[in-house]
Amino acid sequence: MQIKKVFAQGLFALLAGVSAAGSAQATVIDFESVVLTRDAAPFKYSFLSNEYGLTWGGDWGNRSWIATANVQYFPNAVAHSGKQFAYSNGSSDVKLSGNPFTLNSLWTRTLVGTYDLVATGYLNGIATQSKTFHINTTFQEINLNFVGIDTVWLETSIKTNTIYDDINISAVPEPEQGAMFMAGLAAIAFAAKRKARKTKAEIAG
Repeated sequence: MQIKKVFAQGLFALLAGVSAAGSAQATVIDFESVVLTRDAAPFKYSFLSNEYGLTWGGDWGNRSWIATANVQYFPNAVAHSGKQFAYSNGSSDVKLSGNPFTLNSLWTRTLVGTYDLVATGYLNGIATQSKTFHINTTFQEINLNFVGIDTVWLETSIKTNTIYDDINISAVPEPEQGAMFMAGLAAIAFAAKRKARKTKAEIAG
């Protein structure tokens, strides 16, 4: 019983530590930190390329994503939170890629009209997950939960501008974290057995 008790206590502490480390890796990309370097008054913007540890691309390469605080000729285009957001440039479908990650959710809306948005997650060039959403001019959160992908394509049924904001992404734990977890379990088991032997020796003495 003593071994089980010590093992359970240690396992709980280890799991709590792993959980805290995992949650600390989650981030919400709100584009507020992007410096708008291009000025076409009153329109300021920047093309996204390698921000937030990701590669931002699409049909138009590194000009597929635009970060801004407003869209020229569309005064109703605003961010979901804060002041800045991103949108797809022209008729481009867009993608995000990088080290394996989990795409939890994002907020999106159209500039004009309603159409379908298809999100497809890939790992090593193979499509692993896909979901379709019907979007309009009102911001809505789309929950994706694409786990362990290295690329996601966001494609629309009508080739036009789509606004994105508050993209929730989590890093996939490195293999070393799994090894550390197993080593921690072994250490806990060893400590529990050692404590049990010591207790028996004290009783015997």
